[in-house]
Amino acid sequence: KTDLGGGGMFGGGGMSERAKGFSIPSNWQLTGFRLLLQAREMAHNWLATAVNYTVGPLLWLLGHETWRIVAHRKSVSDPGRIIRTLVGVHGYQIFVNGVFNGDPHPGNILLMPDGRIGLIDYGQVKRFSEEQRYNIAKLYEALADRDSERIVRQFTHMGAVTKKMDPYFIEQMAIWIYDGIYKEMLGGKSLYAAEKELRGMDRFVKYPGDYHMVARAGVLLRGVSFLLKYNISLAD
Repeated sequence: KTDLGGGGMFGGGGMSERAKGFSIPSNWQLTGFRLLLQAREMAHNWLATAVNYTVGPLLWLLGHETWRIVAHRKSVSDPGRIIRTLVGVHGYQIFVNGVFNGDPHPGNILLMPDGRIGLIDYGQVKRFSEEQRYNIAKLYEALADRDSERIVRQFTHMGAVTKKMDPYFIEQMAIWIYDGIYKEMLGGKSLYAAEKELRGMDRFVKYPGDYHMVARAGVLLRGVSFLLKYNISLAD
C-alpha cells in the first residue's frame, strides 16, 4: 500500500499546470485528426508512386536492387481490431499468466506488414499472485456490471482508503483509474475541472499500490484508443 499525503487525484496537490487546459477530444476533433493523417498518408503514397515509376527504373538500371525506392505507408484499416487485440492480450497476461507489461505506450506497439501486432520492451513487468489476480478480476467484474456497491466494496477491500470514505468518490475513482473516462462523467466540464471537483469531495489516504501497474497499463492503452478514435471500456 502507498501512503499519500498530496498530489493529484491520489492526494491534494492537483494536476500540473500543463494538464489544466486538457479536455477529452470530441468526436469531430478525433475525426478531423484521422482525416489529416489519412490525407498525409495519401500524399506520401502518391509521391512514392511518382518517384518509384520515374526515378526508380533509372536507379534499377544503374544497379539498385529494386526500382521501388520509396515504401508506401499502410493505414490503420481496422482500429477496433487493434485495440481489442491489445486489451485482450494484456488482460490475458494479467488474469491468466499473472505476469504483464505495465508500459504499453505507442512506441512499444508495432504494426507488422502482415497485419500482426508486435509488442516490445518488457522493461516494466509486474507479477501477480493468484490472490491479486482474483482481487483485480472481482473489481473489473463490478465495473463491467456498473454495480456501485460492489465497486466500492472491492476497491476498499484491495486497500483503497480515503479521508472521508465517501462511496461516490471511491466509485468514481475506481472507474477513472481502471475502466475509462466518459463524456457523461465529465458533465460538460474539462478533465481538469472534473478532477478538481472530485478532489474537493475527498482524497486518498492510502492507495493499493500493488495494483498501480494495472492502472498504468490501462491508461496507456486508453491513450492508444483515443489516437485511433476508438473509445473503449476496459471492463467491458
